Amino acid sequence: MWSLLLPIIAVLFGIVIVVIVRQRQMAKLVERGREAQAQVVSCRVFNSNGPRTLRIRYQFRDQHGQEHHNTVTQTAADSDELKPGDPFPIVYLPDRPRISASKALIEQIKLAMKARQ
Repeated sequence: MWSLLLPIIAVLFGIVIVVIVRQRQMAKLVERGREAQAQVVSCRVFNSNGPRTLRIRYQFRDQHGQEHHNTVTQTAADSDELKPGDPFPIVYLPDRPRISASKALIEQIKLAMKARQ
């Protein structure tokens, strides 16, 4: 029985760790993130029996001129009609620029935090 449960427990533990790490990253982006204008590299639309979803790959330069790439997934309502080369507002951590998110997501988090106060 343990041979069946152990892999399931390990996967669930891994998911919990990923969620906790991402929550902490989002909190840091809200607290001390720096805004930047990224550029869309690619945008793929997919739909899995729900709202239209976009997977957006973008690139940006940090305050030192270093180029970084990241990918976000969000509903199409947040960013319809994106094409390669289009501007894409983001927020990144100045001390760890590989950690970034869309500005729209960070603004949504800020609104939710304000509503809870």
